[in-house]
Amino acid sequence: MMKKILLMSLAASLAFVASASAEITIGDPSFENHNPPGTNTALVFPWTSENDGAFGWVSTEGRNGFHNIPDGVNAASTSDDHMWQDLVDTYVEGEIYMLTALASSRGSDAQGGLDAWEIALADSSGTYLASTAGEFDLIASDVGPEAWQQISVTYTATAADAGDPIRIAFATGQGPVVNTADWLFIFDDVHLLVGPEVPEPATMTLLGLGGLALIRRRKA
Repeated sequence: MMKKILLMSLAASLAFVASASAEITIGDPSFENHNPPGTNTALVFPWTSENDGAFGWVSTEGRNGFHNIPDGVNAASTSDDHMWQDLVDTYVEGEIYMLTALASSRGSDAQGGLDAWEIALADSSGTYLASTAGEFDLIASDVGPEAWQQISVTYTATAADAGDPIRIAFATGQGPVVNTADWLFIFDDVHLLVGPEVPEPATMTLLGLGGLALIRRRKA
């Protein structure tokens, strides 16, 4: 009964989100087109990495600290790098865009600082229009699904942005230590909502974590 109530609640929440906004298509949003289980691969189209895949790559459940992957068996990682995807859709003046993903720390670095992340909406030249950054409290390899947190950035397009292709980007953030070379974070399940209004990031967090909990319960 409780499971049925949770499913109905999640469905109602998703219906509310859909009524207020629309979702823009992202190519390979959970990185399932990259590699078979048990391997690592560089990014493939439509994803791009700054250093030709040397520090932006995809791995699979149970490998290199990738654990409790929320959607499928693959997730992406970046280390002292950034990766992005240029979308077919273009910015519309006055519309609100919210980019979200589920992310986690792959591990702590030698200096004891947890990994940091950055998520951004950019223009076609790569200039960030809006970005947010943060750090992790939990490590994916040490704990369960709760190690994954919703990260997001929101931007209202201006007249100068109108007609420009949308770029979504993920990068190693600036955390508590100076050297970023050893910082790694992993992310998965990327979404981009657009509309005259979009749900608050806190609402998306509840939806994402609620859906993740349901998935885990169904798999158990």
